[in-house]
Amino acid sequence: MIGKRRKQSGWLVAELAVSLVIMAMLMGGLALSLNAFSKLNHYHLVQQCCIAAAQSQIESLTATGEKINDDDVDRLWPGVKISIEQEPGRGDWQGLSLVTVSACSKSMGKTVSTQLARYIPAKPEKQ
Repeated sequence: MIGKRRKQSGWLVAELAVSLVIMAMLMGGLALSLNAFSKLNHYHLVQQCCIAAAQSQIESLTATGEKINDDDVDRLWPGVKISIEQEPGRGDWQGLSLVTVSACSKSMGKTVSTQLARYIPAKPEKQ
């Protein structure tokens, strides 16, 4: 009986070691996947900020004829850089202006950029 106890105790230690290694591998895989999801979520958050900033600039130009000033852009969307290009419409779009707004920012070392365009009246109506 004493011999059987020694064999069983040695076998239990081996089972414990294997189960700890398996648990450690599972925890490592979980940590890696959570890190990847965190990076993806941050990228999408920055992308949404760029879209919101570009849409707001276009809406401001459409409604008031003026762009949002740089201080407000920095306060509302930190880290987002915006550039605006306007050119007169051609052909069927004559009399309108084509406004192209580009917004870009950094997310975990990657550059996120968004470009939106809209035709707006050359001189918006004041209400």
